[in-house]
Amino acid sequence: MDRDAQIEKLKAQMDEWNAQMHKLEARMREARAEGQERYRKYLDDVKEQQRQAQEQLDKLRHAGEGAWEDVLQGTKRAWEEYHQSLERAWRRFQDED
Repeated sequence: MDRDAQIEKLKAQMDEWNAQMHKLEARMREARAEGQERYRKYLDDVKEQQRQAQEQLDKLRHAGEGAWEDVLQGTKRAWEEYHQSLERAWRRFQDED
């Protein structure tokens, strides 16, 4: 897969996960006040992982040929951490329903 295709694939995945995060935020807003605080803690973790994944994607877009592979590996790690934190948040939200 060429560089531009990889970036587009990662961006599409980021968009999908961001949509899931927005659904979590909506669930948090619908929760009673005491539940909102717990949900907020889960979402704060997801948002931090999202920020780091977006930062890596930006670095990947601007990486030169010599740094491409190293930045790609960092991006994959950030992606996995974002995905895992999103899954953990969904599980926590479901467990508390």
